[in-house]
Amino acid sequence: MKKEIIIFDLDNTLIKTDLLHEQFLVALKKNIFNIGLILKNIFKGKLALKHFLANTAPIDPAALPYRENVLSLAKKFHSEGHQVILLSASLESEVKKIADYLGIFHAAYGSTNTNLKALNKLKFIQEHLKIDQWSYVGDSHADLPLWQESQTAYLVNADAFIQSRLKKEKPHQSIILIEDQRNFIKTYLKGIRSTQWVKNLLVFAPLFLSHKFNDFTAWNQSFLAFILFSLNASSIYILNDLFDLKADRLHTKKRTRPWASGDLGIPLGLVSFIFFACLSLLFTFKIDFSSGLLLLSYFTLNLFYTFKLKSLLLIDVILLALMYNLRILFGGLMANIPISPWLLTFSVFFFLGLAFIKRFAELKKHTTSSKQNARAYHVEDQPMIATIGVASSLLSVLVFALYLNSPAVQNLYHNNNYLWLITPALLYWVNRAWILVYRGNLDDDPVAFAVKDKATYLVGAFIFLILIFSI
Repeated sequence: MKKEIIIFDLDNTLIKTDLLHEQFLVALKKNIFNIGLILKNIFKGKLALKHFLANTAPIDPAALPYRENVLSLAKKFHSEGHQVILLSASLESEVKKIADYLGIFHAAYGSTNTNLKALNKLKFIQEHLKIDQWSYVGDSHADLPLWQESQTAYLVNADAFIQSRLKKEKPHQSIILIEDQRNFIKTYLKGIRSTQWVKNLLVFAPLFLSHKFNDFTAWNQSFLAFILFSLNASSIYILNDLFDLKADRLHTKKRTRPWASGDLGIPLGLVSFIFFACLSLLFTFKIDFSSGLLLLSYFTLNLFYTFKLKSLLLIDVILLALMYNLRILFGGLMANIPISPWLLTFSVFFFLGLAFIKRFAELKKHTTSSKQNARAYHVEDQPMIATIGVASSLLSVLVFALYLNSPAVQNLYHNNNYLWLITPALLYWVNRAWILVYRGNLDDDPVAFAVKDKATYLVGAFIFLILIFSI
């Protein structure tokens, strides 16, 4: 077998991401004020920016999303004795880290004093490496000059324009397509956490509990509240996923999230974050200024939570519970429905209990006494977390029972005695959730668990029927 030279590109080819984008996020996560230094280096040129980011946010090769089909191809060529070279426009020091980590490349080169992209990369191959014949594995329009001079062109997720141009200019060239099969719409919906929008149904709580079922305006405003809050929440989910890329990639389940896995690009994530945040806030302020302020407060609180507060002991779970309450308040403001203090008190304790369930489930997966990721909790904290969490859950049921004796119940419900049947249903659900999480049978997201849990739907249907009979 004739030995060949196969040159692999790195960004968006061997890996599903771009090192420059990755390091940009890491630099911002380290210190948000690095944005000023980043902008300063952008004006100095792309190479200056790469050097700054490499010094500020060095990459971890083990925490990168590799494209398995391309990586397998490189391993195959290596095992067959071909010369496999990694050549990238990324900084050479970073490229060599990845090559050393993988251990399948005979040589690795990257940008030093010249940005090795497009024609500069071709010139480097011809004049510095002095290679006459090679095959090239790449992904973008910038790789066209290299494909045009290569023996075999390996096109990784290349668009139709690139394919047609190569076939037109070099009709006899061997072209091999390497494509990832995925549904973009489905992947994007997963990326914006559309399944988490179920939490935002809480904006309808004021409408239902005030019995304004025939108020078309209230329905319309509640529906708008749901859409706008969901878009705003998705912007935060996206930002959170972008800044947690490394941690998510090392997590058994979170590593499949679209941005962590590289199925969605970082630039798309940043654009989506800005678009959803601006759209939701602008529309809300246009509809109602007070609602806009509340949504802005939720957004701002989430930003602080993402960057700092989620690593603070107890503050994180209290904020999670507060954010659920903000959904209810937002629904009430948008529909112009006063919120009962009973509802807010109940939801504070109920969702605080859920937040502790989430933390307990996370700790349950760890067997050492070390600190769990960036959280402020340790495995030995489990008994205390369970104690506080169970107490919070049961207090929510107590608040509901006390509410049943209030004048508000007699004004809203004609057969209010039936409402007492909801109390044991709530006791069953919260205690069952704690038993399941204690056994390790409950996912670290209690909302995701509730959506899939048959018992939740049965309890919900039972409560709904009781409310109907009580009106």
